[in-house]
Amino acid sequence: MSSSSPTLNVPNATPIASSQNSLFSNDTTLNEGPQLMLPALQEENAVDPVLSPRNWPNGKKTKISAIMSVMTFIVTMSASVVSPAIPNMEVYFKTTRIVAILSLSLYLLGIACGTIVFAPLSEVYGRNRIYRPTWFLFFILHIPIALTDSFTAHVIVRFICGFLASPALTVAAGSFTDIYTTEEVGIPLGFFILSAFLGPVAGPITGGYLAQYAPGGVLESWRWIIWFMMILAGTLGLTLFWLPETFYPVILERESRKVNFKDISMEPGMDAGIEKKHAVKAVAGWKEVCGSMGRPIMLLIKDPIVLLMSMYLSLIYGILFLYFGAYPYVFTGRYGWKQGPSGLTFLGIGLGVLLSLPTAALGNKHFYLKKRHAREAMGIMGAYPEGRLPLAIVASVVAPISAFWFAWTGFKDVHWMWPVASGVPFGWSMVTMFVCVLGYLGEAYFDMSASCMASATLLRCLFAFGFPLFMPKMYGNLGAEWAGTILACLLVAFAPIPLLFYKFGPRIRARSRYATSSGTVTQPKSSAFNSETYIQSAEVSPA
Repeated sequence: MSSSSPTLNVPNATPIASSQNSLFSNDTTLNEGPQLMLPALQEENAVDPVLSPRNWPNGKKTKISAIMSVMTFIVTMSASVVSPAIPNMEVYFKTTRIVAILSLSLYLLGIACGTIVFAPLSEVYGRNRIYRPTWFLFFILHIPIALTDSFTAHVIVRFICGFLASPALTVAAGSFTDIYTTEEVGIPLGFFILSAFLGPVAGPITGGYLAQYAPGGVLESWRWIIWFMMILAGTLGLTLFWLPETFYPVILERESRKVNFKDISMEPGMDAGIEKKHAVKAVAGWKEVCGSMGRPIMLLIKDPIVLLMSMYLSLIYGILFLYFGAYPYVFTGRYGWKQGPSGLTFLGIGLGVLLSLPTAALGNKHFYLKKRHAREAMGIMGAYPEGRLPLAIVASVVAPISAFWFAWTGFKDVHWMWPVASGVPFGWSMVTMFVCVLGYLGEAYFDMSASCMASATLLRCLFAFGFPLFMPKMYGNLGAEWAGTILACLLVAFAPIPLLFYKFGPRIRARSRYATSSGTVTQPKSSAFNSETYIQSAEVSPA
């Protein structure tokens, strides 16, 4: 903290800025500016089990994690649910296929833009102050999307909806680390990750049947898809009224007001002092937010590990969204299926997604934990991110195999089962790669992991925005075989990246300005509450 920083002194106050800034300990720019002094908590309240989200009852935690997972499912499903209706929108709005795909792509671009805004905002103002207003606006804006006859208005509002929906992918992951210790978070976070990938798979299945059987004619079926998503969003939105705040610094601030301000609020002149305190906090908060927004982009530019790993995840994610056009090209165009049955072909990818969770858990137990315990027995304590990569190496081999498989089995004289089955290894390798790589980045960049996860989310949403746009020309000019072969070759080119960092990761991290050095991070051995451990580990966010 700069020595020239203005300080607002309140009786019996202790600085909260130090604990907040520990979230950004590698960025000295955030250590400048005004310091907010809040009234000190009573010691017994600071460690009150009820006050700590990590010591809440399991039922309460399960309710929060279920809401977060369903929210993420709806947001990701909303991206792909319009894909079966894109041909109908092309005719209705009298536009081209590539322009019609903007309904999907601009939604994803909105998520990418929202990622760098709402994640740092939530770390200053708390989770619920982000969830509730953004979700309400996300719900309301479905009305103009469904009613408009202007395609320009349609895609602009879809972009805004994506922007407002982004907290479900970025802030929600932080909520899990707010309420669970590192020993507890595995299973609930696994279901959260599954929801993030099952949503895009469920979208074409649901949208396909709505596009085929919607009342009012096929050309306006996209309206019914939007109404359906609005119903889901509204139903989930009702649960947010009972969602408690989980971000510990915000809980501390609220408790400090209850404990200290009620005794001094009647003193002359204190109302003005309290207003001034909030004004100073707003300035400090926005200073932190502005400093945080640029950090994900900075990491992509300056750190090769973050850049290459994020590009690999983005390639796989981009191919997933390209398949939302490629699957109908094969199954509707070549096999002659209608929109509903064509959407069911994504069940192959969905099965692969489901199979990835148990294998990821087994891989974590046999590859990571055993090796880490062996290192600790030898006296080597702390971070071992490379231990999370063996399964990623396997997935890097499986992914291009699945892409070649789909490319060269999508013929009318080949049974439909074979191209559908190719989705199983693709779905498995995709989620396995995400779990391993995000775990690697979270541990390798422990002090800046939220920004690191935001970097990965930003880049993969940009890839998901662009890939569907070149699908029509690519598949139309090259055919499914050679277009799919190009995608498979790209996966082959990126396949050595996990092996590269598994072998040379420690050496590369040692040269990084932002990576955590091996041996400097230790995970807590028990779930007993400790405020310093809590705030540090809350930064690990696989968003």
